[in-house]
Amino acid sequence: MKVVLVCLFGVVAASSAVAGFVWHNTGVMDEIVVDVPAMLRTVQWFMAFSFLHLAARSTPWTPMPSPEESRKGPSFTSWTVKFCNRACAFVHAAVCTVWALYSLHTLFLDRRDARSNALLPYTLAKNPDDDFLLFGVVEFTLGYAVYDFIYMMMREQDTLFMLHHLAMFLCFIPTLFFPSGFVIIVVGIAIAEITNPLLLPWMWSKDNAKRKDIPREDRAKHKARYQWLSGPLTLSYVIARGIVMPLSLLDVARALFWEGHMTPVTVWIWFYCCAGFLGSLLWIKSLVSGYLRMAFRKMPTEGSSPTSAKERTRKKAD
Repeated sequence: MKVVLVCLFGVVAASSAVAGFVWHNTGVMDEIVVDVPAMLRTVQWFMAFSFLHLAARSTPWTPMPSPEESRKGPSFTSWTVKFCNRACAFVHAAVCTVWALYSLHTLFLDRRDARSNALLPYTLAKNPDDDFLLFGVVEFTLGYAVYDFIYMMMREQDTLFMLHHLAMFLCFIPTLFFPSGFVIIVVGIAIAEITNPLLLPWMWSKDNAKRKDIPREDRAKHKARYQWLSGPLTLSYVIARGIVMPLSLLDVARALFWEGHMTPVTVWIWFYCCAGFLGSLLWIKSLVSGYLRMAFRKMPTEGSSPTSAKERTRKKAD
């Protein structure tokens, strides 16, 4: 936990120092307009996900704590608590996917600059009179990220995901103080979340397949579901994160750098989106290599049986 906090503090300190130096010397600080309504809506979304976490305990699919888990006390993160968190993540992913795609569709049809070669108006300034559905997905995602970050601090100290959420904060929070840049984030949200309705059940099944406190039949069901989802997830992840995401970053770069519409805020957001793409490459490598290992392990060689060596040994013993 101490290592996590040190890493988080280091990232915040370094990013804040760079941002302060750059923004102070470019005069961008004069453009600050504190969007209090957006902040309040973000807090409301955080509270909504917190209540959803509590409500998820009562669903028919919520796993009840096993006797072993009950004896470990309230500080132990049971599978019930994990399920509630994953349920919130799934709701966020599903809503975000639809919401972000709607925003992009509206931006492309109604707000695109005909003089620009870019597909979307990436430097469009947020107007309080605009339809909330146009930019509200940013606040929705930020509120969820606050909820999930607090959950991780209290329950599951996952360093990688906590750093991921911290990067999200550094990328998203400028939209609460500056009117431009939200379109770039909406694009990133759409690409990042469109695969999560597959990723989250896949991760849940993968984790449950390794449990020792549930019957073997249940573990087998989770393993079968995990294997069945691996193919569609890997394919969709490669397409979304490996093809569409870099193309979108290049389109943003064309609008910012080639057409001369860049501002310190939009470049700051674009930089963090590029960092997210690099992280996605690691995930793609892990998914593809894992899927290939699983596929070749299941594929029998010529003249051999697909049964594993362990199973053959067990049959001989029987």
